[in-house]
Amino acid sequence: MNEQLVLVGGGRKSEDKMACRQSFRDIEQVLAAEYSVRRVWVDEHGLFWLEEDGARFLCSLQANKLLRVAVDQIVIGGEVGAEYWSVDRLWPLFYGGDYADGGLLGSVDFGGYDLVGTGGNMSFVTHDKDLVRLVLPNYNFAKKPIIVGYDDWQKNHWQREETLLAALSFPVLLKSGDKEQLVSVKDNLSNSIFSFFEDNAGSNLEIESRDPRIEKLLVGFLGRENFLPSRVCQIKNGLVGYEGDTVIVRAIQNMVIDFVKNYRVNDYGLFHLEKEGDDWRIVRIDLHPDVSRAGELARVWQESGVDYDIMIKKIINHS
Repeated sequence: MNEQLVLVGGGRKSEDKMACRQSFRDIEQVLAAEYSVRRVWVDEHGLFWLEEDGARFLCSLQANKLLRVAVDQIVIGGEVGAEYWSVDRLWPLFYGGDYADGGLLGSVDFGGYDLVGTGGNMSFVTHDKDLVRLVLPNYNFAKKPIIVGYDDWQKNHWQREETLLAALSFPVLLKSGDKEQLVSVKDNLSNSIFSFFEDNAGSNLEIESRDPRIEKLLVGFLGRENFLPSRVCQIKNGLVGYEGDTVIVRAIQNMVIDFVKNYRVNDYGLFHLEKEGDDWRIVRIDLHPDVSRAGELARVWQESGVDYDIMIKKIINHS
């Protein structure tokens, strides 16, 4: 009898939801011969739904089990009306925003499961832009985006504009919610910010430089007992192997090895970096990246000579 693998995931943005759904399909295709795979979807309200044969059933994950709850049979103080399965492996696939910040991961982290990937605590640390810099002071992180508040901008936009123009190198990227805009000319910054706040009144706006001289790099790690870093890759007209300074490449890979050895991270992860001249910095550490065939993690390992099926099996086997 095959072991029971539960894939549990969700996302808030449409692209995160699509990536999670695709990960469900791709992982099930690779592991169908070895595992009985069940899918659990977490909706925007935090409810867990078991998906079977095109239908959805309210469910619960606890005590190393997956329970399909018969809601109309629940009696307070009595036995729970539920069909249940013991879970051999549980793979959280929470992508983006609130789904990846450790909160939902924490809810499954303490259920006694053999968890695939890193648990909630370290995921929470690396997801929080302020906290990760406090907890990991020895790592060189890139500057955080500048935050502009709606009320502050409405009251003090002249002063704020002067401060921003002095601090930023153009072009810059404006982000608020799902909306992004690239601003190339300094004279357009103020009008662009006003336009953003017209559509997102009361929200905060993130602004960061997008200097074309800065190279965007990716490097991953794979495995648990015998983990290894990937080839360093560059985001440039797609994703390609980085052919730059070998000293910098070795320094980046050594940083990954040091990080995995010293912190409780497991099975896989992806580092987003930026390089400017001889200086390189960590932009983001993603311990729950998209693991679909089309995701950046799979593409990094493809560039490193590891095909998708092997990547998934190395992850699931904790090897």
